[in-house]
Amino acid sequence: MSATDMTVALPLPDAFLAALEEAEREHPEACMVLRAVRSPGGAILDFEWLWANPAAARALGRGPEYLRGRRLGEMASKGGIAGRLDLLRQVVESGRPHADHFTEGEVLLQGTAVPLRDGVLLRLRDITSAQRVEEGLRETLDWVRDVLESMPDAFFTVDTDWRLTYVNRNAAALTGRSQEAL
Repeated sequence: MSATDMTVALPLPDAFLAALEEAEREHPEACMVLRAVRSPGGAILDFEWLWANPAAARALGRGPEYLRGRRLGEMASKGGIAGRLDLLRQVVESGRPHADHFTEGEVLLQGTAVPLRDGVLLRLRDITSAQRVEEGLRETLDWVRDVLESMPDAFFTVDTDWRLTYVNRNAAALTGRSQEAL
C-alpha cells in the first residue's frame, strides 16, 4: 500500500460468509465481495477482493487464492471487470444496486453489484450460451422471414384471437394495404 491510499477494513462476519456459501450451493452463480480502497481524503481509488467463490474465479479465469487481496486495477482486461471501477464506485457512493453486461475474455457476463458497508457484493452470471441461442434464433427467424417473403403465394399468420401476426408482401398486395398497417 502506498502513502496515497489506504484500505478501509470491511470485516466479513462468519454468518455472512456462511450465508454466501449456502447461496452458492443453492445457486452456483459467480459471487464475490470487493472492498473499496480509499485515498486519505476518502475518494475510492480501487477495489480489493475479499472473497470469491469458485464460480467467480472460473468466470474471471483466476483462482480464488489469486484474487483474494488483489485489486481490481491489477486485472489485465480493462474491457472486462477491471473496466467496471467507475460503475462499482457509483454503486458504493449512491447506495443503489446496478446491473450490466460485459465481456471477460471470451465470456459474456451479466453482473449485478449490490452495495455493502464500504464495498460491493458482485454476482456474475455467464450468459454466453444464452446470447448465442438468442442470436441463432434471430438468424433462423430472419431466414424464415426471407423464405416467406420470397414465396409467390400470399401468406399470413394469426394468433389465438385471430389477430394478424405476420403478413408477407404478396398477402399485403392482395389487400392493397401495407404490411405494417395489416
